[in-house]
Amino acid sequence: MTTTEMTTYAKLLPPKNNQRKSFDKTALEQLAASIASVGVTQSLTVTKERGRFRTIAGHRRYLAIGILIEQGKATDSFPVPVTIRTEKGTALEEIALAENALRENLSAIDECEAFSRLSDGGMDLAQIAEKFGTSEMTVRRRLALGSLSEKARDMVRAGEMCLREAKHLASVSVEEQAAYFKYLDYNNRENGEYAARKYFFEKPTADMAIFDLGDYTGGYLQDLFSDNADRHFDDVDQFTALQNAAYDEKKAAFEADGLIVLEPGHDWYMVQDKYRKAEEGEEPTTVIMKNQHGRVTILDGMVKAKKVSGSGGLAEPKPRYTAAQLKHAAELRTIAVQRNLISNRRKVLEVSVLQYMTGFQLQTPVSPSPRLADHFGSDMLNSIEEIAAVFLTKFRDAGLSALRCSWYPEEGEITEPIPALFKLTGGREGIFKVIRSLADEELEGLHSLLVTVTFHQAGDGIKTEEDEHNLVAIDVNADVRDSFVPDETFLKRYKSDRLKEIAVECGAALNVESVAKSTKGDLVALLAGWFRAVPSDTPATRANMAKSWMDPIMSFPAIDPDAASVALADEATPYAEAAE
Repeated sequence: MTTTEMTTYAKLLPPKNNQRKSFDKTALEQLAASIASVGVTQSLTVTKERGRFRTIAGHRRYLAIGILIEQGKATDSFPVPVTIRTEKGTALEEIALAENALRENLSAIDECEAFSRLSDGGMDLAQIAEKFGTSEMTVRRRLALGSLSEKARDMVRAGEMCLREAKHLASVSVEEQAAYFKYLDYNNRENGEYAARKYFFEKPTADMAIFDLGDYTGGYLQDLFSDNADRHFDDVDQFTALQNAAYDEKKAAFEADGLIVLEPGHDWYMVQDKYRKAEEGEEPTTVIMKNQHGRVTILDGMVKAKKVSGSGGLAEPKPRYTAAQLKHAAELRTIAVQRNLISNRRKVLEVSVLQYMTGFQLQTPVSPSPRLADHFGSDMLNSIEEIAAVFLTKFRDAGLSALRCSWYPEEGEITEPIPALFKLTGGREGIFKVIRSLADEELEGLHSLLVTVTFHQAGDGIKTEEDEHNLVAIDVNADVRDSFVPDETFLKRYKSDRLKEIAVECGAALNVESVAKSTKGDLVALLAGWFRAVPSDTPATRANMAKSWMDPIMSFPAIDPDAASVALADEATPYAEAAE
């Protein structure tokens, strides 16, 4: 039974368990201004309590009137229409949640807490989902957030933590969440989905074990947002002890059989480059290796490959940059171009024509740039991912999904918005129905997004030529330093001698001699801190050196330092000969 009447603000009581814990201050002030002008046009839902009225739904209107009273624009006798409800318990929760859902969206944490109270009151997932027009998966994911610590919840409410990061924290204990925040503080790292994934889910997985899983007594971590995610060993120390013991047993068994066992060590990678299958007449060797993450690799019938030297039997000089450095450089250069390309419509059309002409000729499938794969969820890609997420929502609202594997839907959906747009299921006709429903401006935006995220530069060398990527970079004024600050991961790839040179080039050191005795670890820490925040008392010239420094291979086009040195030497030769 419900009745409606007028009362005053003085007779209202605030909600006891309002679902909404976070409020937009600006929106509240705008609502207060509206109420001051035309009054309260929508009644508050209340229940009677000791001669007064307890607010059940309408918390924002209640707060807005309070703002007017604080500003002296109203008194506590301000008239308020109320609808009096007689329901009790869970029924009142449903009423409050339904009204909030119809107005300004609840935060994910507010939904989590509200759904939890409804679940505790006896409603199952299907009932909650049907009641509020959402999916059971959404309800389950919101409930999963209930294991977040208070700090993590507050960060989600404040918009300081995205849901992709929160889902990783929701998979572990409150103690491990606290350890994660300490890890961020200690390493001076910003929180983010990428940081959380690296911290929590680089732990060894169950498929890596070469021991009997029955011997493991610890717990497992699992992504609560996926139905069939890999299990990760929670107790890494116990895993390591069991794995090492099993490794030693296997090694001893090989040696007992008379086999020679080679252990390349933790730094072994690219086994194809160092070992090959034994040929007839060669004595085979067993290669057994465990890397730093605990995975064990065993290869039988191998021999160590000999390096082929250059002419004269001399070993070829090692290249200045490793393959990993060139790959990382390509990633940073690609992102720098994409951040500027997406807003340059003319340049997008030029690239689109190029992709259509060359892609169709080569029968190349269109897909997101592989250069982005390791950077989803990072600050560098944040602006592009936000645009992708908006468009992805439109397709998902139309009933389309982006499964990790269409053959195994139980593996769940792709969470990263950029690759998800390229893996939509539902057929071409379903996708096209959404496309044709887009407004002209939206269609332009989606086209720009798709062209941008598929345009990249390969990572197989120093890009000194004027290829299409460098030409576009020049046209859109791309600069790697606009989206990237050299960090520990980037700097660790350099050798100590080069780090000392960088220290001088970026102004962190006055000369090489001043850092001559520094270890590589000290140099990395020094430079990372210098790039991150130059001390305020630093002379302007050196501060500008820090802001503008970047390895020459990051330029557009890139500059090969070795080639530049040869060119300078050639220019100097005539003068030297003339002097003689």
